[in-house]
Amino acid sequence: MPVTYELDKHRGFIQTSCHGEVTLEEVMQHFMELQREADALENLDVLLDLGESLTSPETFQLRQIASEIEFLERDVSWGALAIVAVKDEQFAVGRMLEMFAENNFTQSRVFRNREEAENWLAIFRQTS
Repeated sequence: MPVTYELDKHRGFIQTSCHGEVTLEEVMQHFMELQREADALENLDVLLDLGESLTSPETFQLRQIASEIEFLERDVSWGALAIVAVKDEQFAVGRMLEMFAENNFTQSRVFRNREEAENWLAIFRQTS
């Protein structure tokens, strides 16, 4: 599975990881699954790990992803977004996604490793 996730409804937290060659269709399928499962969650914090992704979406695809995130606000109230981007290209993708989706999250940030992202989210959750 190119896009995997673990949703903890009780904590309001989702960990999503992209592996290998990821298509826009697979990302949209992930959002459809999340919409079915999320069911009126509030302040859902997101850890998006791009570290194992081998693809870089085009700008227009990132805009589509941001539009889908906005569309999901009917069912999900977004909290913070932490993006893990190990490679330079992933970091650029993460920054663009952060920019396109900035109005949907209370805060967002791109990190070079997962530990930093998890620590930032933990601190954010404590202060929210």
